[in-house]
Amino acid sequence: MVLKFGQIIGLCIGLCIGMTSCNWFNPYDSPKTNESLQAVSYFLPLDNDSSVCFISKSQSHHSPNKTPSQDLCIEVSGNGEFAPILSCSLAISDTASIWINTSELTELESGDSIYLLIESPDFEAISGSTVVPHRPIVASYDLSPRTWSSGDKVFDELEVHLNDPSTYSDQYMLQLIRSVDTIGAPLPRLINIKTEDPNLQVRKFGRAALDNALLFSDSHWEDGQYIAQFRASNNLEEGIPYHYILLIHGLSRDMADFFNDLENGDFYGTFTSGSENFIRSNLTGAEGCFGAMKTKTILIFP
Repeated sequence: MVLKFGQIIGLCIGLCIGMTSCNWFNPYDSPKTNESLQAVSYFLPLDNDSSVCFISKSQSHHSPNKTPSQDLCIEVSGNGEFAPILSCSLAISDTASIWINTSELTELESGDSIYLLIESPDFEAISGSTVVPHRPIVASYDLSPRTWSSGDKVFDELEVHLNDPSTYSDQYMLQLIRSVDTIGAPLPRLINIKTEDPNLQVRKFGRAALDNALLFSDSHWEDGQYIAQFRASNNLEEGIPYHYILLIHGLSRDMADFFNDLENGDFYGTFTSGSENFIRSNLTGAEGCFGAMKTKTILIFP
């Protein structure tokens, strides 16, 4: 089965800052090789009380809907002390988003397993599992406003000191939100990040629309410590008050592998095992990814 990665990519990033979650999903127009294919992306933010699962038949988003409405139920369970969580809905389009109340999952510990089951009378059951990651540990951080320039652009430089005392191979994603602190200001938003650090991979699989995250692991850290250095463009007039919300996500291994495969595939990844740009999937009955993340949120003021 060969597909462009855009058919299955979905991003559900829970922003732990008291605002609504930021979700992105856009199935790209690409020929289907299997009309029965289900594509799933469910990235579970364990610090939020709700989450969203995307499921798609990978139809062209340029043409009219071709998939009849279908009933489906999503069950999330695990080895913690909570009853299985069930959410049922009617999917009325090729790409559906199903919201799930996952507030009970906030008590799960690193290393716990979480299981996903999607059932419908219209397709075979879809299942998968993932393991709760470690929450990132931030020792300190520093913001240097307007200290880096390129042409007529001015950048704020940031430095984050991370610790990782565990013996596991941990995976991370870093994002930055800017909030302007004036009356009538635009809503806080994720902003693009730049870096020269070869160990920090700027996410590119969303192209310009999603060039707003750094992917990295602890494989290159020394003595369980690392200093992440990056910058963000500051186009605000001097004197306007603002602050940043730094989000550092600990990713489950399945989620990190999926994101890294998408990056390596450069928009042409396939799910065919042994292919040059093979994208790993941890689902049975569908292609895509079921992952989890724990987030450390920090407010940073100039």
